[in-house]
Parts: sequence; C-alpha cells; structure tokens
Amino acid sequence: MSQFLTRLERVFFYPDQSKEPVNYSELSCWLEQTLKGTVQVEVQKDIFSHYLGRISAQEKEKEQKRLAEALARIRVRDPFRREFPDQLLPGEVAYEEKNLASSPRKIGAIYDADQMMRLYLELIPAKEQGLNFLHLIFTEQMVARFVEGERYHLCVGYYGYPSIISTTGLREAPARPREYYLRTKAGEPKELVQAELGERILQKSDPRINQVIKGYILQAVFFQITGEPFCSEPLCQLYNAHWQEEMLRAQLTGRLCSAHQSALERYLKEAEI
Repeated sequence: MSQFLTRLERVFFYPDQSKEPVNYSELSCWLEQTLKGTVQVEVQKDIFSHYLGRISAQEKEKEQKRLAEALARIRVRDPFRREFPDQLLPGEVAYEEKNLASSPRKIGAIYDADQMMRLYLELIPAKEQGLNFLHLIFTEQMVARFVEGERYHLCVGYYGYPSIISTTGLREAPARPREYYLRTKAGEPKELVQAELGERILQKSDPRINQVIKGYILQAVFFQITGEPFCSEPLCQLYNAHWQEEMLRAQLTGRLCSAHQSALERYLKEAEI
C-alpha cells in the first residue's frame, strides 16, 4: 500500500500581479524536471483573471461585485480577533472592485488565509478539482493564519486546497534581523535600515526570489502528496522558517534534506509505474 495520498497528474500555476521578478515559465520547467516528467505544469493567468475570463460579460459584472464584497469581508481588521462583518463599508468594496480590475494590483490589506483559500476554490472548475490536481495560487496580497488563543500571523505559504504562496509574504512574513526592529524603533527610516541589511533579507525586486520560491512550491507539493509540508532540518527546502535569514539559508541551498529527498524518490518511483 502506498504511503502517499495521491499521484499528481497536473499542476496549475496562477501567477501573482506584483512587480517582483518571478519567472513562472522557468519555475514550471524546473518543477516538471524535479518531478521527472510525471506531471504537466500549466501556467495560467492570475486566478481572478483566469476565472473572470471564462464567463460572459453580463456575468462578469455581477461576479466582480461579489468577489469585491467577499474580499472586503475577509480582511483582517483586528490581529487578535477573527471576525467577518455582515455590514461592509462602501469604500472597502469599491477599493476591492477597482483593485480587481487593476494590473498590477495594489497591496496593503491583509486577508484571512483560510477564507482566501475557500474563495479561490470557488474559482476553480469542478472538473479540475481533486487531489491529483495541484492548484498553486501565487498572490501579491498578504495573507495571515489565525492561531486560536494567540493572534493572526502573516504567511508565506498557506497549504490546503488550493495552496497559496504570497510573494509579498516572502519579504514581510519571516521576521527581519532583530537589529532592524531596534533601529527602526529608535527612529531610523525603515527603507534605510532595510537597504543596509543588504543580502541578509529579501529585498524588493530581489533577483534571488526565483530560487527562494522553489522551496515553497515544494512545500505545496509535499503537502498534497503526504499531508505534511514542513521539515525540522534548517537546511532543507521544506524548513518552516520564521526569520528572513533562516529562510534564505534554507532556500538558497537549493536542496532537500536526505530524508525528504528519499521520500521524493520513492514517490517518483511509484508515480512512474
């Protein structure tokens, strides 16, 4: 009996709308090679454009309004409370509706990761749903998961069905070095401190982003085939880093630990049968 939950057949990438230098074509080729040609990776439009482009013009107007209301409702308003209001401010909905029609989209609000995942699932055709299809939504927006008894925490990856990777979260979710917080609290400009930290953190338009994001794609793959996306080994690409320097150290090695490399090889052997 297989130890794996599924055999992937197709992977769908839905690119983000940011200006970050993510090369989705290169990443799709890399993943196909990593999985030894056992899957086909398709790069679609961003998830909202992909969905809205499949419906009629009449339906599109109604759906844009519905999606704008849904996005406004699932915003994180209080980092310590998970609440979704019935009554929405007209300005919030108008912002979301305008942002849906923009390219690139503005970044600023934080969204509940679980609710965002559920919203994304509604946009995926039923015939393309199932554990053998991995849908990976890349978003420029920030998402956060709520931990009961604690608070919301920003995420880079939120794994479920579909899985989410926040390209803005790569810079904002893992904590920066402690000196960043000490210096900015002392009044130094954030932009100056970030610049002086140099390669110790992921910067805006950082050319390393393509390499860094590979580990989060692998986390989504491992979540779907095993149910567990993370590793406790600090130099494994599946390491769940909480600090920028940890993330860069794990991802720039460009490899899995021996245990997860062996697991991947066992999966690929089964997938080729």
